[in-house]
Amino acid sequence: MIVPLDHVIQGGGREAREGHHGNVGLRLHGHVGFRLHGHVGLRLHGHVGFRLHGDVGLRLHGHVGFRLHGHVGLRLHGHVGFRLHGDVGLRLHGHVGFRLHGHVGLRLHGNVGLRLHGHVGLRLHGHVGFRLHGDVGLRLNGDVGLRLHGHVGFRLHGDVGLRLHGHVGFRLHGHVGLRLHGNVGLRLHGHVGFRLNGDVGLRLHGHVGLRLHGHVGLRLHGHVGLRPIYLVK
Repeated sequence: MIVPLDHVIQGGGREAREGHHGNVGLRLHGHVGFRLHGHVGLRLHGHVGFRLHGDVGLRLHGHVGFRLHGHVGLRLHGHVGFRLHGDVGLRLHGHVGFRLHGHVGLRLHGNVGLRLHGHVGLRLHGHVGFRLHGDVGLRLNGDVGLRLHGHVGFRLHGDVGLRLHGHVGFRLHGHVGLRLHGNVGLRLHGHVGFRLNGDVGLRLHGHVGLRLHGHVGLRLHGHVGLRPIYLVK
């Protein structure tokens, strides 16, 4: 039977090995380690770490950390932290903190605090107070729009769009797009594309493509292709 990647956790790295059924390790340019099945870890150029299913962590250029499924953490350029599912925390440029699902807290430029789900409080530039529930509409700096609860639309500084709950779309600085929950797409600096959950595709600098879950394909610098297709027991 096809083994679902429902427990892809531990990562590889330089020490990743190549094996069968449950532990696939790929070494590229001496710094790429890939581990699949029960523990997936991807290292790209010595600074990329990838963790999939249940707890996903992605590190891009030493400053990107991504955690998906139950506990999502995203770090962009050392100052972005994102937590999704039950406990969401987003940090944008060292001054943005976002908490979604049961307890939402948003901090924008050190003066924005937003609490969603039963008790929503928003402070914008020290003079804005916002209380939401079910249908949240938020405008920050004239270019921020936020919709929470089944229909979430988030716009930060004119180029950030976030959609949560089955249809998550994240845009950071005009070039970051993240889709979470069954269809995850992440775009980092216009050249990173990420798809998680049943259909995972990762693109790094226009030459890295990664597909996880039953059909894994990794392309590095246009010359590396790995497809461990279906892991069968």
